[in-house]
Formats: sequence, structure tokens, C-alpha cells
Amino acid sequence: MTAFRAFTLLGHVVVMPPMIDGTNGGAFVNEETQKKLDELQLKKIQMSDIVYIVNPKGITNPRTRAEIEFAKSLGKEIRYLESSQ
Repeated sequence: MTAFRAFTLLGHVVVMPPMIDGTNGGAFVNEETQKKLDELQLKKIQMSDIVYIVNPKGITNPRTRAEIEFAKSLGKEIRYLESSQ
């Protein structure tokens, strides 16, 4: 079961990053569109109470690490699917 489905079934509102940035099978977009998508993701983080990082095998990419630092700077609670240790 995906994290999205599991949290939704628990009654949580789930806001996911866009899957159109070339990662996880998404389609690649131009630089201008990617910048807009990145800004949108930061707005989603601002709206969130908790940021849940789905990081199989404890791995995160540079963009996700930047988003985690942004969330921390806002005092957001951050939880991880798997420890990075």
C-alpha cells in the first residue's frame, strides 16, 4: 500500500509533490516549468502540519533534502518512512 493511500484511508489530507519533474517515471519539463513546480512544492510545505518523507532505503535526492531544510526552517514536524541511518 502506498503512503498516499495509507494516510488517505486514515483520514489525512495528503499533498504530494508533482510527479512531472522527470523523477519516479514523471515526464521531463523545461527549466521555467520546473522552477514553478519547485515553488508550488514549497507552498504545499507551508500549508502542511507534518511533512512525511517517503524515502525507500533511507535515500533522499538533493531536491528533497532542500525541501526538508525548508520545512525545518518553518518549524514543521518531519517524519520519515525509513531512517537514513
